[in-house]
Amino acid sequence: MTNNEQLKVDGFDEAIIGTDYRALRLVYSIERIIQILITKDGMDMDEAIEYFDHNIGCAFVGDMTPLYVWTEDKVDL
Repeated sequence: MTNNEQLKVDGFDEAIIGTDYRALRLVYSIERIIQILITKDGMDMDEAIEYFDHNIGCAFVGDMTPLYVWTEDKVDL
């Protein structure tokens, strides 16, 4: 892997909303990640948020760690 290679979060391609301007890191919608956890993994809203907080959002894997942003997307249950 080169220093500028984008890092992806496995299973969450549908949550990618773009790349950041300077480093070209992938940018993910937190709402979309939560929706994927609810629909594909059968979690309820609280479980999905907790899973994101502890396993995805806080993970640092170097300079190309993806960015996670809150968007205007609605999370449908």
